[in-house]
This record gives sequence, C-alpha cells and structure tokens, in this order.
Amino acid sequence: MREMKDSGVEWIGDIPKIWRILSMKTVLLQNDGGVWGEDPSEDGDDTVVLRSTEQTVDGKWAITEPAHRDLSSINNLDYYRCKAGDLLITKSSGSDLHIGKTTIVDEEIEQMNCCYSNFIQRIRVRKSIEPRLIWYLFNSSIVREQFVFMQNTTSGIGNLNAKYISEIRVPMSDYKTQNRIVKYLDSKCSKIDEIIAKQEQIIEKLKEYKLSVITEAVTKGLNPDGEMKDSGIDWIGFVPADWQIMKVKNIYDYIESGVSVNAGNEPATEGEYGVLKTSSVSKFEFDIQENKSVNRDEMERVGCPVCRNTIIVSRMNTPELVGACGYVEESRDNIFLPDRLWQVHFKEKLNVKYIWYYLRSENIRYYYSSLSMGTSSSMQNISQGDFLNAYIPLPPSDCQDKIVEYLDRNLLKNKKEVLIRKKFIEKLKEYKKSLIYEVVTGKKEV
Repeated sequence: MREMKDSGVEWIGDIPKIWRILSMKTVLLQNDGGVWGEDPSEDGDDTVVLRSTEQTVDGKWAITEPAHRDLSSINNLDYYRCKAGDLLITKSSGSDLHIGKTTIVDEEIEQMNCCYSNFIQRIRVRKSIEPRLIWYLFNSSIVREQFVFMQNTTSGIGNLNAKYISEIRVPMSDYKTQNRIVKYLDSKCSKIDEIIAKQEQIIEKLKEYKLSVITEAVTKGLNPDGEMKDSGIDWIGFVPADWQIMKVKNIYDYIESGVSVNAGNEPATEGEYGVLKTSSVSKFEFDIQENKSVNRDEMERVGCPVCRNTIIVSRMNTPELVGACGYVEESRDNIFLPDRLWQVHFKEKLNVKYIWYYLRSENIRYYYSSLSMGTSSSMQNISQGDFLNAYIPLPPSDCQDKIVEYLDRNLLKNKKEVLIRKKFIEKLKEYKKSLIYEVVTGKKEV
C-alpha cells in the first residue's frame, strides 16, 4: 500500500505522498466568460451558442434544440469557439444544484463550430493536465463542496466567476497516473451508467404500462367480453354499452381556487399556513408536502383550504402537464390553493376517485394538451370552459367502485416496482460518486 499524507484540505482528506494539491490557476491556460449576441439574423449566418440549460447536473450534454445567435458584433469571435478538451462551467443559475456543473467539449461538439453563452465560464487546461480528470473532479464533491464553501463564506457569490474558479484546489498526480485514472473511471462509470440507463428504461416502461392500464379500465371497463358501443367521440372510441357519455360540467358541483401569496421555500410546519405549489399534482398524484410556508403578513389573504374527496387540477403548466391532477384523501385546514390550481368538487353518488383516474388517462391528457394555449411555449393554460366541456365515459356506480378497486390494487404493485428500481438507481449513483472520490484523491489505487 502506498504511503499517504494529509492534503490539508478537509473535503479532500489524505492523498498519496507523491501527489500535490494545486490551485486551478496553476493548471489553466484560459478562463473566460462567454457570449450571447443578438437574435438570429435574417441571412441565416448564425452561430450555435451552448447554454447552461443544455448541461445536466452530472456533467453531460442534453442538446435537443440548439440556440442559434447572431454573433457578428463580437470581436475576435474565433476566440470563443469551443475546442475538444474545453471545460464549460455553469456560473449563474437560480439553483445551487446547477451552479458549478461542468461539461467537456468532445469532437462532436467541436465540429458544431459553436460558442458558449454568457452564463458559462470556459476553462482550458495545460497540456500536462488531462481534461477529463478535471471534468471528474469538477463534477465530484471535491469541487462542488468548495463552491458551496465559497458561497457560505463570502457575500453569497450566487454566481461563479474566473477568480473563484481559479482558486479551486484539486489533488494532482503525474500525467501517466492521470491517464490511468481517467481510463479506469471511464470504464467503470460507463458500466454503471449503462445499468442506470437500463433501469430508467424499465421505469419508463412501467409508467407506460400504468397509463395503458388506467386508460383501458376507464374507457373499456373490466369485462373484455362485454357489449360495446360507439361513444361518438373520436378520442374515446368504443365504450361498454351500459356506460353514459357525459361532460365534466354535468357531474361537477363547483370549482374554487386560491390566491397568489408571498411564501418561503420550505413546507409549512405545525402552526403555519402553507400554499400549494403546482408540483403538488405534477406527478398526477396529490403530494401535500409540495407546499410553501406563507409569510405571516400574507396569512389573512389565503383562501380555499384543501378539502377531502376533491380533485386538484393544474390550470397552468407546461404543455404536457396542463390539466395534471391529484385526488385529495383528507382535508387540511392549514394548506391552501394558489390561483394556478383549481379544486373541483363533484356531485354526490359519484366515485370521485374514478373521475381522477379518468383525468389521468391517455385520451383526456392528449385532449387537454391540444386545447392549452399561452404566449410561452413552456407555460400553457387551459380555460375552465374547456375543462368542463370535456367528455367522460361514466359507468354505473357499482362499476365505478370496481374499477377504482382494480386500479388501486394493480397500480400499487406498479408503484412498488418503480420505487424498488429508483432506490437501486440511487445506490448506483452513490456508489459512482464514492468511486470517483476514492480514485481522484488516490485513496483507491488503479
């Protein structure tokens, strides 16, 4: 076993005796902010500009619709072109989780002949330093904790800049060892990522299966041999012969909503009022913990407390989540609705949970999404009129109850299976983080 020494840095710990602790400023050739320029020009002579939103938290690229910008006014534009081996760091974000996330430019990115935005800082390292080693370091707790430390011990930097990045301290070995570390981590991490990707694919399949089970049950019933009839609605199709086709407006009692109030970031505790976030129904289940504690001077303004046996609906959200809803099992007199959520009360003798299941089905989701509108492509609205005019296939009361029991039972199994796989993924991610830390600090020899 090789001899170790104290690095002198709390979050790095011991390192091999022959290694050094270096400030990033000693390994950098360049440390530059980016450019944004103007809106795309009419002549089409534009440049792709990489954005921080195209960087994932774990330092990978997620480029789907590249941003094209007019950079004709930028002096020495080639200076800002990305080259293979460049490291791009998110230096400004509304989330602490995203500040400091780092991606590496590969040959494919370089061939895009692109630049990088003003929310990103580019660093380019000396030839004696392996860029992928820096990528591993910057996406590890070793560097991320230094960013957090800087935020807590300065005037709250909130944003990174060249100075803070240059002061980052990292463990460093000779170039041969750097190469060996990178090859080892590339091999190990790619295998872990492959397993994670397969588990995520299975989870998506389970979600698709859940949606198909719900859609089948609330439009075709539970008897595959039963007599069917044409609903007369294209996006519903055939339904059991003894079912009625109603509009939501014919079965609801009333709709209410709350008001927008100033609130904190944490959920309400005992003795406090909370206001729901739209994320309280974004998973198509009601999550009471997705609320924010209301500021004391705003408490008199709140209205519309959460009531049991109702459905809470998101009237404003992203296109795929407009109309997202959750069923409320029990009342909470200290948790209130904002103006972006509706609380829908239904008439007696209806199984409200059945209606909730229907509002989660594939058919109605597509219908509401097609009707949503708004000036922003990322935030859409659905009108109360469109919501109430939607058709719903309504079975007899006893059949509603049976469908709810069937879905409750089957979806519970589905949910447990998803949770098992999510926990497995989290364990894999933790193992990966631990492995990277052990290797880049020399605690594990490769």
